[in-house]
Amino acid sequence: MNNAYIHMLIKTFDNEVHLEHFLNGSMYMNPLSYFVKLEDDNTGRLDRHEGLSHWLQPSDIKITLNFNGVAHRIESMDLASPVSIQSPIHLAKNIFCMHAVYTGKDKPSEFSSVEGLQDCFKLPEENGSLGKKSVIIYNAKKFKERIMSAAKDNGFECKGNLVEYYDSGKLSHIFKNEEILFRKHLKFSHQQEYRVVLDRGDSNDSPYTLEIGSLHDIAFVASIADFNKSIQLSYSK
Repeated sequence: MNNAYIHMLIKTFDNEVHLEHFLNGSMYMNPLSYFVKLEDDNTGRLDRHEGLSHWLQPSDIKITLNFNGVAHRIESMDLASPVSIQSPIHLAKNIFCMHAVYTGKDKPSEFSSVEGLQDCFKLPEENGSLGKKSVIIYNAKKFKERIMSAAKDNGFECKGNLVEYYDSGKLSHIFKNEEILFRKHLKFSHQQEYRVVLDRGDSNDSPYTLEIGSLHDIAFVASIADFNKSIQLSYSK
């Protein structure tokens, strides 16, 4: 599988004040547990299965109870649904989620037409549930450098990566180490998420604001509809 090339990163907001704070360089980061505990909503933020280390299908599980020297087996057919195991250590870490416009990896890097490449750059309409306006970061490299520099200055560990999506309905999955932080159910794949994970070495799952400096030189504000209309690709022969 070839490597991904991230062209842009987009953060959509439903609050103008929060948008301005981010544009001025304040990254408000909720703990991963926040997205597990959210009340039901229609934004796509709620995910009860964040931070999974194991997603096990009933057919792959063997449960034996040893009682008074007698082994009692619970059959797979008696399990109503897959069994999940979450990592409390990872749920305390702070994350910042963005939509990534990228080519390569699980996306095509070769196109049969200019229109096909333009479509790859468009934002999905489903992201409109997150808010009306977005901060479009058109220099992802500088943005990531500022995040890592700010984290280092504060003595924190920080990693950023694209989220990978798994099919929860067919196979069992076991995730190790940092994989746990960058895996989500396939139903969220339209989000094309790029995730920043901040480890403050604190088991207290509280929000944190990382100050990275103004983004005005590498970003602009637009609605999803206006952004999609604005995409124009040209090339020279």
